[in-house]
Order: sequence, then C-alpha cells, then structure tokens
Amino acid sequence: APVNPTSSTTAAAACSRLTGEGVFVVMGYFQADVLPCYLEDHDTAMIGGPMTAEQLERADPPWFSADAGSDVGAEVIRAYAESGALDGRLGVVAVSADEPQLRGEVLPLLDEFGIEPVASGLINDRTDASSSEVSAVVGTSVAEIADRFDDAEVDRVLVVGPAGASWAHGAAPTDYRPRLLFTSLGGINAYVSDESSDVSLLNDAAAGSLYDGEDVASLPAMRQCLDTQEAAGVVTMPSDDSTGDPGPLVGPSIACRNVTLFRAIADSAGPDLTYGAFRRAGEGLGEVTIPGYPDPFNYGRPPSADGDPVAYLFRWDPAERQFVVQDRRG
Repeated sequence: APVNPTSSTTAAAACSRLTGEGVFVVMGYFQADVLPCYLEDHDTAMIGGPMTAEQLERADPPWFSADAGSDVGAEVIRAYAESGALDGRLGVVAVSADEPQLRGEVLPLLDEFGIEPVASGLINDRTDASSSEVSAVVGTSVAEIADRFDDAEVDRVLVVGPAGASWAHGAAPTDYRPRLLFTSLGGINAYVSDESSDVSLLNDAAAGSLYDGEDVASLPAMRQCLDTQEAAGVVTMPSDDSTGDPGPLVGPSIACRNVTLFRAIADSAGPDLTYGAFRRAGEGLGEVTIPGYPDPFNYGRPPSADGDPVAYLFRWDPAERQFVVQDRRG
C-alpha cells in the first residue's frame, strides 16, 4: 500500500486497507501517528516504525524494528547537550502523536543537563486531533509555532523524531531561520529528497540517527539485497559513472532492512508461525546484520525490540545537498 511520507492521510488509509485484508504482519515506512492503528486498533504485528517506550508498553501484538526510535534520539540529544549545541535560546518541537515522548522522555532528559527550553510546541497536522498543552501552547501549524518561537527569540530548535518533514514544509515559506537540530534523519531526508524543496533553512543544521553514509549501497548485506532486487527488475542501481543517473534507493533500502529482519525472525520461529512463536523468536534473536549498517543489531525483549542500534551524528552539507556522517556514538 503506497503512502506519502509527508502526510498521515495515505498512511491511515493503508492501515485500514491492510488490516481489513487480515494480514499477519505489516512492514515498511511508518509515521509515528499511524502506529496505534496497527498495534492497538487492529492488533497487527509490525516490522519497522519508530519505537518509543510509551508506544512499546501499549503495543500488544509482536513488534520489532530496525528504524531509529526514541532511544537513538535520546543518545543524539545527549551528544548535542555535551557538545554545547543546545546552549542558547532553545525551542523544542514534535508532532502531536509524540507528545508522550516529548513530555516523558525529551524534556526530562534536557532537565538532566540543566537545559530549560524557552518554548516548545506540537505540530498538529490532523484535523480531528486533540492534544493537551505543552508549555501552555499547542501549535496547530508549523507557521504558528515558528511565529511564537521567533517572538521568543528562539535561536535553535530541537526537532524531535519524525517531525523533520513537517517542520521543514511549514517553516520554509516563513522568514524564521533558527539553527535546526534533528533527532532523526528519516523525516527531514524525505523533505530533502524532493528537489523542489527549499533547503536554505538547513544551513548549519545537524542531525542524529542510524548510520547513513555514502557507502550504504556498497556494504555487503545491502549490496546482496539490492542485487537481488535489480535482478528481479524492481530497482535500477546507480551507475558507477559519476555522470550516470542514480536510481531511487530509499524504498528498496527500507525493504532490504525490513525483509531481512522478518526473515530472521520467521526462520527462528519455525514452521508454525503464530504470534506467540513470532514474539519468542524476535525476543531471542540476538545479533543480526541489518543491510545498510556497519554495526550489528542485537534483538531481545523490550526495550531491545529495536536491536539497540548505534547512533551517528551528521551535519548538513549544502554543496552536497545532504547530511554527511560526522561521528559515531558508542
């Protein structure tokens, strides 16, 4: 089921369609606000999606992921705090679905470092959504939050989780240009991948996430997976010639990660693939090589259902029009 990574509308429709067909497990790209549809409303097992402690606690069906979750984001925030990147007049923003993470994880972590944001806000892009207040104000649009941050002289904004694309789309038409510090690459990379996007707002930006270096496609496990897809006519690999036309690799790469993880769990579960067997296999999986990452994942019981991945830091390179790796967090 196709989804638009910058909108929750198609994602909700995909959930209704797939769960209506009674699928055993869903895998792919998931926005935070669609997770409850699968995990709570329809009790469907999942591979993929950003994990938070709060969502893991509420999820009943088995759920495993190789995506960056809140534990990776927390490691990134620690790195920002230790480097002084959060010094100054800080604003914090997240999508409305991540309010529990913002209140329960992000703000307490900042408090540990003695950092008190000047302002914080929630991007509410769902017309039927209702949210309690964060720092006395809930933003119903990025433009409104940006205007409030600007009035408060916020000079750097911590963008939590998958809010990157929403913030960029909403802030680009405004004149507000603080330094942006992302705790995840997925959302903002979806924005950057559109060549018509205004990337001037990313000057001096930083991000943290799972590994995303220029050599991703050449790492052995990813190379093997993409070769399989190319042989099947699913994807055209980039040309070795620098003038060649690179093929689209974001979707195929996500598929490689998810299918690899599903296969490892299913193989371990054995021929009787029930939810009980699937959960036990995933929680006892241990070390797995996930395509595209130089460091192994290590799966176990929650909170290790995301494989406890290693976090990396990135900086925005305007000449390359992409975020480039700067450092590896242990």
